[in-house]
Amino acid sequence: MRGSFRTEWGAVGITAVHSSSRLSKEAGLDDWENGWRLGVNYSRSFETGTSVALAGYHYSTESFRELNDVLGVRKALERSDIFTSETYKQRSEMSLSINQSLDEYGFLYISGSKRQYRDGRDDDDQLQLGYSVNLGQWSLGLTFSRQYSSQVPVQYAYNDDYLNQLTDFNASRTKEDLLSLTLSIPLGSRQSNMVNMGASHSSRGMNSYNMGVSGTVLEDQSWTYGVNASLQSDDGTSKSLGVNTQKRFSQATLSGSYSIADSYQQMSAGISGAVVAHAGGLTLSQNLSDTFAIVEAKGANGAKVINSWGTEVNSAGYAVIPTLTPYRMNRVTLDSGNMLGTSELLETQQQIAPYAGAIVKLKFETREGYAVLFMTQKTSGGVIPIGAEVVDENGQILGMVGQAGMAYIRTPTANGHLKVTWGELSEQTCSFDYALSEVELLSELVRMPVNCQSSI
Repeated sequence: MRGSFRTEWGAVGITAVHSSSRLSKEAGLDDWENGWRLGVNYSRSFETGTSVALAGYHYSTESFRELNDVLGVRKALERSDIFTSETYKQRSEMSLSINQSLDEYGFLYISGSKRQYRDGRDDDDQLQLGYSVNLGQWSLGLTFSRQYSSQVPVQYAYNDDYLNQLTDFNASRTKEDLLSLTLSIPLGSRQSNMVNMGASHSSRGMNSYNMGVSGTVLEDQSWTYGVNASLQSDDGTSKSLGVNTQKRFSQATLSGSYSIADSYQQMSAGISGAVVAHAGGLTLSQNLSDTFAIVEAKGANGAKVINSWGTEVNSAGYAVIPTLTPYRMNRVTLDSGNMLGTSELLETQQQIAPYAGAIVKLKFETREGYAVLFMTQKTSGGVIPIGAEVVDENGQILGMVGQAGMAYIRTPTANGHLKVTWGELSEQTCSFDYALSEVELLSELVRMPVNCQSSI
């Protein structure tokens, strides 16, 4: 459950998450364990370029389980192995982040967090300082972090009725400092393909170096790729190489990766997405964030949502924009260039500033019918005045006559009778019949000269 509201002092959000999990029926741990996590968060931006975010969470009992913890425990049970986690049996968590824009001189941020546990562990404390700046098209980043942690592993075995903490493990709190430097350089004039380099040094003696290339293949940025090589050294040296790719379709996301290191090779492939139920039916989507939008544009099959990674309107006239930025103005634009069928968009852009956790519906007006440019003239040879209305047999106005007697119409039928009027007098009305051939029905735009017969 989630709720949020905005005040003149900032935005406040409240969350409540319930977990119900069973660790392993096969190992005799088949009791369901239930717990709650309650959270409050606050954020505010200032005109000075400063933004502040504060969040606090409380875990009602030690029975609350994160999904990764449940999966980790089950894996440890299968292997009679040791399991460690930073989120297992938490009591509370607090975090604070402050960001400051320095305009052309870069960006400065500081963040900190504190975790408390129910199993006797000391608190986990983390502090991070960072600075980033753009040097032309290059990007440079420097980060320092300090972390105090005391992960206590838990031994699992099939013949145990309980989960036992290892008694011979040194649970004293350890400190680690980490200094990191990153550099990003664009390939060519486009910044959608980058060379990324990084180096880090840990106070525990670990040095890491990495270099990679990443970017997008298509104009809509729906297909991404990455190649990365890394080197780590402490007591020994380890090397690894990995490649990955991801293609976002409107209905789902496909991904694949391959990596190789000194002691292993790994290959994976996956498909992920979501199903959104709404008043218009069910719509398949990419993975959703907390704040997203449902687009309705009847007949606009194939219309692409700009800057939404491959999202397009389906045959039912719906699309799901998987993520929106809360409390900011989001511009949603439809591109009709790849539309299928016989409809057109009467509007192509809308703006929305949603609350965090909101599901927004945006309706775009469309007009269905075959696109015909009638080149009209009176049977007497005269030109029909600009602004004359073109009306169908049901009295519905389909369009108006423009310069040189041209009238752009979306007609719902392949043949029919249309009337043109430019006044109330009988001599200010004429009409004509039209019929579209099978070839013309497949055209994006039909140009048709017609003689408009006077009613007198």
